[in-house]
Amino acid sequence: MPGVGPDGVMPIDSIEDDFMRKKEEMYRVAKDCLVVIDNLPKIGPEKYEKLVNKLTPMFEKSARMRRDEQDAPRLTFVRADNGSTLGFALAEYITPEEAAKAVASLHNFQLDRSHRFWVCTAGELERLQSIKEEFVPPPPLPVTLKNRPNFKSWLLDERGRDQFMIRHNHETSVYWHDHIVKPQLDYAKVRWSDAGVVWSPRGTHLATFHERGIKLWGRVTSADGTVDWSIVMRFEHPNVSLVHFSPCENYLITFNGTEPERDDKRNPRAIIVWDILTGKKKRGFMGPPRAMIGPDGTIPWPIFQWSHDDKYFARLGENIIYVYQTPDMGLVDRKSMKIPNVRGFAWSPTDNIMAYWTPEVNDSPARVTVVELPSKEEIRQKALFSVSSIVLHWQQEGKFLCCKVDRLTKSKKGQFTNFELFRVQAKDIPIEVLEYKEKDIVNAFGWEPQGHRFAVIHGYSDKPGRTDVSFFTMEGIVGELKPLCTLENRTANQLRWSPKGRFILLAALGSPNGNLEWYDVNDATGKEAAEPVGSNQHFLCNEVQWDPSGRFVASFVTCWRNSNENGYVIWTMYGKELCRVGVDMLYQFAWRPRPPSMLSAKQRKAVKKTLKTRKEKYEREDKDLKDSVSSGKAAQRKAQRDAFSAFRSQTMQLLEREAAKRQAAIATYQTTEDEKETITEVVETVISINTDIDFSKKLLTSDDERD
Repeated sequence: MPGVGPDGVMPIDSIEDDFMRKKEEMYRVAKDCLVVIDNLPKIGPEKYEKLVNKLTPMFEKSARMRRDEQDAPRLTFVRADNGSTLGFALAEYITPEEAAKAVASLHNFQLDRSHRFWVCTAGELERLQSIKEEFVPPPPLPVTLKNRPNFKSWLLDERGRDQFMIRHNHETSVYWHDHIVKPQLDYAKVRWSDAGVVWSPRGTHLATFHERGIKLWGRVTSADGTVDWSIVMRFEHPNVSLVHFSPCENYLITFNGTEPERDDKRNPRAIIVWDILTGKKKRGFMGPPRAMIGPDGTIPWPIFQWSHDDKYFARLGENIIYVYQTPDMGLVDRKSMKIPNVRGFAWSPTDNIMAYWTPEVNDSPARVTVVELPSKEEIRQKALFSVSSIVLHWQQEGKFLCCKVDRLTKSKKGQFTNFELFRVQAKDIPIEVLEYKEKDIVNAFGWEPQGHRFAVIHGYSDKPGRTDVSFFTMEGIVGELKPLCTLENRTANQLRWSPKGRFILLAALGSPNGNLEWYDVNDATGKEAAEPVGSNQHFLCNEVQWDPSGRFVASFVTCWRNSNENGYVIWTMYGKELCRVGVDMLYQFAWRPRPPSMLSAKQRKAVKKTLKTRKEKYEREDKDLKDSVSSGKAAQRKAQRDAFSAFRSQTMQLLEREAAKRQAAIATYQTTEDEKETITEVVETVISINTDIDFSKKLLTSDDERD
């Protein structure tokens, strides 16, 4: 036992050290439990009781407070000798966690026009008071911290390759993708995760699921070039089933499925928001109510939706939208958005703008409303009648908002679809309408990620089996929606735009044939019968994914839908097959996302000017690699011959260096047999030589690929 002497008695010095250590720990905990509330009203003794009665319930509601012998909260409003308050109070909570919850709840609370609370713990106040008035720059970082791991080293690949992850059997593997050679394994681990794995939005981290919580991993390249994946952060949250990253990778939301009836309202554990950098818990939330859970037990995920800059995250409730702000995790303006009968909402991908919709109630029409945050100011609204449901689709650049509106016919027995298209970045946000008739069946919709076009897959109830794909553009005069072209009689039921726009993949997912068609929308525009730039099939394919560069696409068959033909195929943007890999029990395939480009518009323009020169350089590198791959076996044989030649040369040099020693050793050895020496000479005579040559066979050379 540490600190215990040979006689089993702890020395006095050890007892004192242990006592002082525990005493300091008690002081630290006590300071973290004590909360200071500043900027309270300064009043005279005649209004003191009124102030106490007003603020005490508020402080008690924020978190669980410590009580005295009379069961009264330990709350002190500091006063002067004449009985008037000094403008601050001290509140004691039962644990540091409860105190932190009170700080998050009370800080920046607007009591009236003149009083906004400033709240912190006594420990934090002591730290702030210890800061010197004069700024002293911190000392330079030690070498060990300067050389800390770079988890984005994968972006420095010489060939600019992307990575992808597959999860199969009990193994998770990360591969490099190169269009010249087959996928090369970067890292693999058995039982890396107990369930699925999830890339962070910018590809920095890989999240794995475990019984006790979530682990974040990062790829590290050491000085000698070896690659390893190390743990970046752990988040202890037992039995997590779902995770959701914020767009800028600052926060992580985990959900373990705890039902609200079984959760603790004071300290909810169903949903937790974590700070990724520090690993600290920011706040806990209750799980979704039973009314939001589907009949098959599915939960609408993500429950929280993030703004593009991680400043806000919102959650849909009954007749309400809760909008929280970071980093304090409190409600914006300490008020939720009360919206009767609200059914759904979506954030703009580029601005702090939210769109939500409400259904028809009695004589009130359905509405789509666009509001700006944090002011919650309404900037556009559209009333709609005979609405069954609405789905909100934001364009990736935040320029347009599409509301897919399923509407009822006059008889209420049929439905038809309209698209309400908002030009969000135009003055007064004009709206354009694309209408489909009752016989038209809309199967899919998709915005061009970087552009102004969109595509719609639609069929006809009076023509079973026929499916068309139509393209439209929002470019040009405001109020003018232009049709571009229609691809008739397609078999596709899903469309996937390239991340860079222009190219689109039409896929028949889930069908036996798995037809895939690639189109260049620029070339298809204006043509009555546009031809695909590439077409192919992937038997039983149930999903497709473009890589971040927009140059390649992967189709795959997972065991969730079919236990046969599991594997993936990687294609070019023109539909040319690059590789086909069969994988037993394939659970998951996912390209590694890339962070946003750091180049400005001016820099991108400069790169495009030199694109021809750069293209020639990369094509030359690709050709050299392709030539080396095509002559791989010959190169291997040549390497073996070179290695043997080098070994022979070294041996001959060694033989020459030791010749004198060998001669001296031979001179000392004599063979005698009755003082006679027998010499045997063998003479061979060549009588004749016959050579047969088969000119139909080619002689092997160093460049031949045959074994």
